[in-house]
Amino acid sequence: PDGAAFVAALGGVLAGGGRLLIVPSPPGGGDDETARVIEPMSEALRPRGDGPPQLATAAAGAGLHVVHTSRMGVDDVWRTSPAEQADQIEARTWSIFWDLTDEQWRRHVAPTIAALRAMPDADRPRPRRGVFDVVVLERP
Repeated sequence: PDGAAFVAALGGVLAGGGRLLIVPSPPGGGDDETARVIEPMSEALRPRGDGPPQLATAAAGAGLHVVHTSRMGVDDVWRTSPAEQADQIEARTWSIFWDLTDEQWRRHVAPTIAALRAMPDADRPRPRRGVFDVVVLERP
């Protein structure tokens, strides 16, 4: 949860010229229509503190600099339906849901579940492909 402390701790073990590659988890888990429904909920519940801008700030504070940023897609594509994703959310299978208040659930999660179930052909599996940021930091 503390990106600056994470970068400082790992950066502290780097020798001059050493590099640290970070691949933070995306908020919605992909670049597809299902992810676009899930991402606003994820961002509202756990605002992203480990995206490239935040990592660049943390790097500067730790005496590191950014040498590369990009986005990469995972070659593996999995298939799941919006209804299956709604079921997983409702069952609280993802750690993001374990400690929510009733108010957070009502405000952010319930509308997302409803939106997933309201998608056309919600029971039809769709291809999903993860997309991730890649940030490479270096100790000068």
